[in-house]
Amino acid sequence: MFGFDKMWWTVVAFGVGCRSKIDVSTETEELIVDVDQDGYEAGVDCDDSDSSVNPDADEYCDGIDNNCDGQVDEGVSTEYFADLDGDGFGDDANTITTCQPPAGYIIIGNDCDDNSAVSFPGAEELCDEIDNDCDGDVDEFLLEGMYFDSDGDGYGNPDIPIQSCLDDLSSYVQNSLDCNDDNAAVHFNAVEVCDDVDNDCDGAVDEAGSGSQIWYGDSDGDGYGDLAVTMLACSQPPGFTDNALDCDDSNSEQYPDAPEYCNSQDDDCDGQVDEGPVDPITFYQDADNDGFGGGNTLLSCLQPVGFVANALDCDDTTASISPNAPEICNQIDNNCNGIADDNALGAATYYVDVDGDGYGDPSQFSQSCSPIPSRVLNALDCDDNDANQNPLGVETCNSEDDNCNGQVDENAVDADIWYVDSDGDGYGSLSSWVPSCTQPVGHVDNIEDCNDGDPLHNPDSIEVCNGLDDNCNNQVDEGVTLYPWYFDDDGDGFGDPWVVVEACSQPTGMIADNQDCNDTDASVNPDADELCDDGVDNNCDGYFDDESSIDAYTGYLDLDGDGYGGGTLESSCDDIYYAQNTDCDDTDVDVSPDAQEVCDGIDNDCDGITDSANLCPCNFERNNGNNYLFCTYNRTWSVAKGECTQVGYHLVTIDDASENSWVDSRVDAYSTGRWWIGYNDQTVEGYWDWAGPYSSYTNWGTSEPNNANNNEDCAVLNQFGNGGEWNDIFCNTSLYFVCEANP
Repeated sequence: MFGFDKMWWTVVAFGVGCRSKIDVSTETEELIVDVDQDGYEAGVDCDDSDSSVNPDADEYCDGIDNNCDGQVDEGVSTEYFADLDGDGFGDDANTITTCQPPAGYIIIGNDCDDNSAVSFPGAEELCDEIDNDCDGDVDEFLLEGMYFDSDGDGYGNPDIPIQSCLDDLSSYVQNSLDCNDDNAAVHFNAVEVCDDVDNDCDGAVDEAGSGSQIWYGDSDGDGYGDLAVTMLACSQPPGFTDNALDCDDSNSEQYPDAPEYCNSQDDDCDGQVDEGPVDPITFYQDADNDGFGGGNTLLSCLQPVGFVANALDCDDTTASISPNAPEICNQIDNNCNGIADDNALGAATYYVDVDGDGYGDPSQFSQSCSPIPSRVLNALDCDDNDANQNPLGVETCNSEDDNCNGQVDENAVDADIWYVDSDGDGYGSLSSWVPSCTQPVGHVDNIEDCNDGDPLHNPDSIEVCNGLDDNCNNQVDEGVTLYPWYFDDDGDGFGDPWVVVEACSQPTGMIADNQDCNDTDASVNPDADELCDDGVDNNCDGYFDDESSIDAYTGYLDLDGDGYGGGTLESSCDDIYYAQNTDCDDTDVDVSPDAQEVCDGIDNDCDGITDSANLCPCNFERNNGNNYLFCTYNRTWSVAKGECTQVGYHLVTIDDASENSWVDSRVDAYSTGRWWIGYNDQTVEGYWDWAGPYSSYTNWGTSEPNNANNNEDCAVLNQFGNGGEWNDIFCNTSLYFVCEANP
């Protein structure tokens, strides 16, 4: 165990095989015995009577734990398999690991049935419902190709192969050529007949030679078939016919003897197109070659030379007269529209004047070679149905453009007067007005506002206590709510609660506050400073001479009685405090600035530093505010846990990858061996927990933890792995260990 506050001397008596530690402070001696003188003391050496047995020894196959790791003959023994049936192959489930094989055990396994000498790898497969050759299959290939023949026609059912050597072999045949094993007339060599059955099992029904005939597809249903679409059947299938005379089976209007139409198709399937059509086109002679006909007619599917398909020419002797000819002022209907000189070239544009005001409608016009009654030569009217609307009309409020200037109701002779509403409250002021047929933005039709600069002052406003006429009724503050006001005789800003006057606004010499507990003394009010030892409630809080007093004593209590104050800052009119907060733990009398620092994970002397290298029994280091001890001597896991606890530490808890990497790098500096950490599942197998504070972080190595030999319950930081990985091992193994304190 540690003597962390003492000095130890070690004395070695040469030739005696023991060492002693002398405690100078107590003059006591502890003897450490090494009987076999192999360099390992009792507790570390698992057999101190045999110098060949120690943690550095090699393991031999001798039934002894030579290297003291808690295991016997590990890595040097051999696995043997039981061979109960003597067939030279052992049972993989019945093994023993030893240095020499016992009787009935061999070095070869893989026997699939160690109770049967005829079952082993490589044996001959027999028809006995047993896997003789240990390949996972039973009686394979012995019955291959045999199928059940239920109808006795000599052909087997491909869906019912033989299953076992125990089946009736007389009911099976060496083929699978029957497609209907319930009908002896149906099999591979049967004769196909026309009966809608696949008699010969070739996948086809009623094929040629069975008495069937060829039928032709009739997809358009016109009674004539398509030579390219055939079906062999005993009777006529739906959609088929017995001939192949259709020249287009996608068109029901094309078949032999069908009527011929002008469509560039052979409708009657005679090999000719559009001959003798029932719908010929009438073409008209175009004698003047202007594209319009008017002479003799001719029936044909195609347009003959000198003929056109229309009869629109009104004079087929003159090419300048046709529906496409320009109309000119010559008293002739040049464009064949039945009207001479309409919209003719050289004609003037005349506009309709329905209302007779002398101004024409720009949307209704025509051209003429001579004047037209009720029409004029201008298009200045904006409403030709109203004689009052024209460029000389008078503008009135009627939502119309009376003077045709593009504006409506501007400067109308009958417009209303609108008054400005500057504050937007719906009430106007006489200060500004404008005439308009409709209400302009920001204007109203009244002058009832008494303050057009404030929307809160108008006839609809509610009167409030402000010394103003809010509702424009020529009265001030009528009908408003009254409030209580209190005298402040001492002028300290706090009123006397017992003297009150109601008014809608503050009277002179009165205030709204009523919290003064003495209105005759300006030094007594809720804002005053409380004073000690005057017997007066200076701040009107109901208390006097309390800890809120400005002249109260302030400091820190000494709860543990060690002569140093600590805890929170307090105050009182009684002088019971220490001025300085120097005690870092005022609940522990052994912790104060005068205490001596020891290695216990506590800042004993309140200097802000916990423990140090010269106080602790192992290698001392700090990281991220935590203290660590790296103990470089061997202990079992439980002993290591106890020795950490003796100095106020715990076996290290690793919280994250950063801490794991740091601990791994530090143990590298001390030893390349394995080190105990606090992780273990000693309480419940498989439930891993920490000896110290809990952490959810783990860094197990591959296939770890594996609980080898069912006794690995403690975790080590394994220096033989990569990246500080962890392994689980036997807890009674002696290793170095890491302690941690969290000040």
